[in-house]
Parts: sequence; structure tokens; C-alpha cells
Amino acid sequence: MRVPTAADTDELRRIVNEACKSAHRKRNTTFKDDSVNWADLHFCELETNPRVTVEEASPNATELRKFIEKRLWDAGFDVAVETEW
Repeated sequence: MRVPTAADTDELRRIVNEACKSAHRKRNTTFKDDSVNWADLHFCELETNPRVTVEEASPNATELRKFIEKRLWDAGFDVAVETEW
């Protein structure tokens, strides 16, 4: 497991955006209780603590955050996910 750096930003963006697309396909089942703007859900930035920010989802979108964190973990990254409008 590794902590991401700025050099990993493009790879993180790809993983997160693919996870968002995958989550979109499950929006009526797995994520039905999460408030999300599915039309514009996307990776926003990598912060230094390390955390990635995903825009267009409620800060309370717990299941979505867990889903994206698992995708990042499976790709070898130890990073938290924050969602915001």
C-alpha cells in the first residue's frame, strides 16, 4: 500500500472517475440513499493529507465514499475520499 503523491494525480483521477461511472450504474440500488448529482460526479483534487475530493455528492454520501475508497485501496493507494457539492 502506498500514500499517493502529486505524481499520482492522473492515475487517481482515472481510478476515481471510473469508480464514479461504475457507481452511476448502481445508483438505484447500492447508492439510493446517497445524494449525488450523477450527471457531473467527478474527481476534483488530491490533497496533501492524503485525501481526494470528489465533487457533486453530498458530504454525507457514505456508501459512495466507501465504494471509491475501496477502488483506490484495490489499486494500491491508501487514501481517504471526501465528497462535496
